[in-house]
Amino acid sequence: MIIYFAAFILTIIFIRKSAYYYNLLNSAKGKQSDIETDSLSSLKPCVMSVENEFTKSQLIAAYIKYIVFFLLSVFPLFFIAAVRYDVGTDYFYTYVPNFYKILCGEKPYSEIGFNYFNKLIQLFTRNSQWLFVITGFIFSFFLIRTIIKYSPNATVSVISVFCSCLYFWSLNNVRQAIAVVLILAAFPHLIKKHFIRYFIYVCFAFIFHLSSLIMIIPYFLVNIKILRDKILYFTLIAIVLLPFLCGELEQIASYTKYSYYFTSNYFNTGDAVTSEIIINSVLLVIAFLCLYKRRNYSKFAYVLLFMQILTFFSIASSLFLGIPELCTRLMMFFQIYQVLLIPYCFEKAILKDENKKLFILIYTSVLGCYVTNNIMRGSHEVIPYKTIFFR
Repeated sequence: MIIYFAAFILTIIFIRKSAYYYNLLNSAKGKQSDIETDSLSSLKPCVMSVENEFTKSQLIAAYIKYIVFFLLSVFPLFFIAAVRYDVGTDYFYTYVPNFYKILCGEKPYSEIGFNYFNKLIQLFTRNSQWLFVITGFIFSFFLIRTIIKYSPNATVSVISVFCSCLYFWSLNNVRQAIAVVLILAAFPHLIKKHFIRYFIYVCFAFIFHLSSLIMIIPYFLVNIKILRDKILYFTLIAIVLLPFLCGELEQIASYTKYSYYFTSNYFNTGDAVTSEIIINSVLLVIAFLCLYKRRNYSKFAYVLLFMQILTFFSIASSLFLGIPELCTRLMMFFQIYQVLLIPYCFEKAILKDENKKLFILIYTSVLGCYVTNNIMRGSHEVIPYKTIFFR
């Protein structure tokens, strides 16, 4: 775990500087966030204390520093993903053998776009490791970029990436992980109702994972006014109807490529993901306490609340479906928004300054211990960490 801790510490150090210069540039231009005026980073006091009068050379210097620290922020997580060797259960089980199958003319993936993505890489190299280099960069780039631009506190966002198991999961489920961060990158277009731009991101995500199309549904749901006004009542009704909704989901899935989840004894274990249900139940309560009133005048807050509701329902469905793999994969499309939700609750709403440290302490200690325990026990097989330099 040492290599992962070191990478996240470096990421925190660099992303704080990058977020500082990003907000400094916005301050110089007389604007804050392009999706919510009160959504600045944790360094807001430092930024706002600077006079909004900058020379051209100062702006150029600030922009260069922003780019440098941005690239440094991307590098630690990218480097771990790029040079890993036999890390993740799908490394030799899926991605390496399929790379060479595609090289021989086969099309092993349902995602035609991802087959051609492999072919594009093969125009330059026949070494399968480059697939992990490029996908590692795509994931790290869009994740860090979104955090810097839209997180109220970049440091807390990086902590939530670590504690939520998102990064460890991405080292195994490479295709869906990229699809998930591309959906997250479309967050501002979801807020501002830019359907075409949002749909373009969904299409790029679709190249990596077919299930990305499901994210068209939240776009329309968050724009239904009566749902926004009565979100608490709709949530309670949905909880009561969850068994019925799970039955309908099973019927719909039976007509798709994902029907094998219900017929395979390997996936259809009858188990529920109890620990994830408890964790996301607590986060759902926190989200309602912090964001319920803010939803009326902040679409930023409402979307984060809504995505946590969907996170809860997607994992709670494992109680009735008994297919933990399917429910966990579905959950990731919504859980990724916790990267913004956790720092938003930390910076805004009901938390007083003296309670913020306690909030983070509880969050990191509980989730950190849970994730560390799962990883050390072999979840996703990312421990021990091995690199191509010492294989």
